[in-house]
Amino acid sequence: MPRKTLNIIVIIMLVLSLILLVSCGDKEKEQEVSEIEKLKQEREKEKAKEEEMKQEEKKKMEKEEEPAKQYSGKKEYELQLVARKDRDRVEISHENLKRYGYNSKITTTYKNGEKFYRLRLEGLYSKAEAEDLGEELKKRFPGIKNYWIQKIQ
Repeated sequence: MPRKTLNIIVIIMLVLSLILLVSCGDKEKEQEVSEIEKLKQEREKEKAKEEEMKQEEKKKMEKEEEPAKQYSGKKEYELQLVARKDRDRVEISHENLKRYGYNSKITTTYKNGEKFYRLRLEGLYSKAEAEDLGEELKKRFPGIKNYWIQKIQ
């Protein structure tokens, strides 16, 4: 084969390699953009749900308020609302609670070698109070699917 033909083949191979490398980077960027879009969509859904909850809250405020329920029992329980590996999602729930006047904190724990971020309400509650509050928050906030009551020693 003449040297000129060999040089052309090498150049074509280099160009094809470069194109493959560039296209691989685009796929990774597309995946990152896709994940970011999913998070944005979740935030938008939560914002819409929050607005709906605000409207419901206004309606409730307009109606006559019931007297606050009195709880007995020792206040020795914390209420945990979220436990996830993804800190961003826990922070979204933390901010949503904050907007509605609930003070919460993010803590960490390790289970089976994996790090989890937990969202807990600040303060201590009686067991009955924690259960009632947990049920109320599950209804009000779409990001809260369950809750855990932890006795503090």
